[in-house]
Amino acid sequence: MLLKHPQLKLIQPGDTRWLSYFRSVNAVIRCYEPLMITLEHIVHESGEESPSASGLL
Repeated sequence: MLLKHPQLKLIQPGDTRWLSYFRSVNAVIRCYEPLMITLEHIVHESGEESPSASGLL
């Protein structure tokens, strides 16, 4: 899964720093494909997180 790879972890933006938002968006762009694969995996497992993951797809 995505979160097991530290180089692919997403970054939570800070409240007031534009650079923080840039880094967060850049992290999503760089790992877009693995992120989508992970979300699809969560949706198909039908766990508690399934509706949230489905909403992000």
